[in-house]
Amino acid sequence: MHAFKKILITAAIAVLSGGVLAYGEPPATGWTLHESYSNVKIYKKNNVNTYVQVVDIGAGAKIELVQVYGGTVNHYGKILKAYKRDTVPTWWTNLGKPTSVVNGTFFFANYSPAPLSYGIRSNYSLVGLGDDGTNTGIRRQMEFFTGSMNGANDYSYSASRLQNGPARDIIVGDPVTQDRSKTSALGRTYLCTLYPQSPSRLLLVLSAKSYTQAQANSDLSAWKCNSGSGVMLDGSGSSQLKTSKIEMMGNSHNGLPDNRTVPQVLVIKNN
Repeated sequence: MHAFKKILITAAIAVLSGGVLAYGEPPATGWTLHESYSNVKIYKKNNVNTYVQVVDIGAGAKIELVQVYGGTVNHYGKILKAYKRDTVPTWWTNLGKPTSVVNGTFFFANYSPAPLSYGIRSNYSLVGLGDDGTNTGIRRQMEFFTGSMNGANDYSYSASRLQNGPARDIIVGDPVTQDRSKTSALGRTYLCTLYPQSPSRLLLVLSAKSYTQAQANSDLSAWKCNSGSGVMLDGSGSSQLKTSKIEMMGNSHNGLPDNRTVPQVLVIKNN
């Protein structure tokens, strides 16, 4: 057999046997499959409360951004839209017990209902560009596409893409290198893309109960997140994950409760 033909046949076998999903397979050691669905695999890191979800959007898994309007608050003379707060387990129950729910973007923790610090686009509708004037550093956004472009991509923050881009849903957070109490062992929630195409069909969601940023970034590297990929969502006591078998509540700091209520969540559905 000619070498060129042999290469083509080998490549075809890899795809037919699930070679695409090999991008979402766990590191060689240290992780155990905890929950398995056709389009979502949830792994637990051995001996710690850290979980990774591999979400195959390209195969039909769905990501939804959910927030419930709760009126307005007066923030030092500025009237801001605010959203109702619940713990992630309560969100999960109220949303019909989907495959999983994780916490979302940053918010004004001193209010309930609470304004969102960063912008959100949900089902093609702009929820807001973000109201927190204290968070003016570099931002990063994860965009979710449906239809013929099923998948996810992350970009440097762009208000114009948030308002007028092609993505159905967009969540804005920080780059994974941003200093958010980086040496403290706190709850951490990260997103990154895995499959090297645009948009990526595979999304990784990392939820850790008690991690430094270095530990979280080490895990992202071990899972082979795409270079430059990654969005850090709210952490500390906001970092929460709920499935039918998992209830993880992140460690908090500065005297805030571990089971903090949050105003915005990511809902992950197997199909």
